[in-house]
Amino acid sequence: MNKENFVKLMSFAEADAKLPDNFDDLMNKNLQIPSLIQRWTKVYTEQNALVERLKMDKGEKYGKLVEFYRFHDKIAWPDRQIDGQINSNADFLKICRDLEEQKFYLEYIKETLANIKGLSFQIKNYLDYKKIISTNF
Repeated sequence: MNKENFVKLMSFAEADAKLPDNFDDLMNKNLQIPSLIQRWTKVYTEQNALVERLKMDKGEKYGKLVEFYRFHDKIAWPDRQIDGQINSNADFLKICRDLEEQKFYLEYIKETLANIKGLSFQIKNYLDYKKIISTNF
């Protein structure tokens, strides 16, 4: 996911997780919750798969760089300095940056999904509150 798609996703998240003000919209929102959960679960699963792929790419790149700096570089690096060389490699740093950015997006999606799952409880609590208010003691 790129930043532009994430900005669009944030606007969808805001609309999907918002609790309506009037009763009819509230009931419609309650009926939409299962499909919202399904949609956000799909988004979460896709983003999680992307993060896992980046983790594997990072591990693979790290392994190749260890092999390069240990056996094929012109300089015989001591083991303790190989990590420093790897962490200064532009390709490795790009993978690390991409991974951290995608993890941020994943966390946002995870929190949005949790908020949407909690909407049904909020709606139930609101309806219970309305019953108590409208009941004459």
